[in-house]
Amino acid sequence: MRNVWKLKHLLLLACALTFVAAGCKDTPTKVYKRALKARDKKEKDKYLRYFTSDSRKLIEKLLTIGKVADQYRYLKDPWSLLPYTDIAKEVIDEEKGIAVLTTKKRGAMLKVTFVKEGGEWRIDATQLPTLLDRPLEK
Repeated sequence: MRNVWKLKHLLLLACALTFVAAGCKDTPTKVYKRALKARDKKEKDKYLRYFTSDSRKLIEKLLTIGKVADQYRYLKDPWSLLPYTDIAKEVIDEEKGIAVLTTKKRGAMLKVTFVKEGGEWRIDATQLPTLLDRPLEK
């Protein structure tokens, strides 16, 4: 009887730990929503934390280069990188460590690519059309 009691408690503990561990992993959708909250509050450091380290470096350079020399093209602000708030679809490829989130606003769509960095999903700004396809400020 005592062994059954121990076994039940061990199983319960294992289930609880599995549940907690699974709950710690944020999905790309959760990361995106947190980035939007930080964007809306204009919390730049927190907002940029949701991007890959390479993306953060690129964004910082594009933000500051215009202040150094007006002749270069630069990014006026990072807030416009994620313009759409509604999430239409999330596709995750765990094996490759890549996810694509399709966002939308009034019929317009934007695909946001995520990569795993340090076990966490991070936005890859180098794949954002809002960074690459639009004219930067002059």
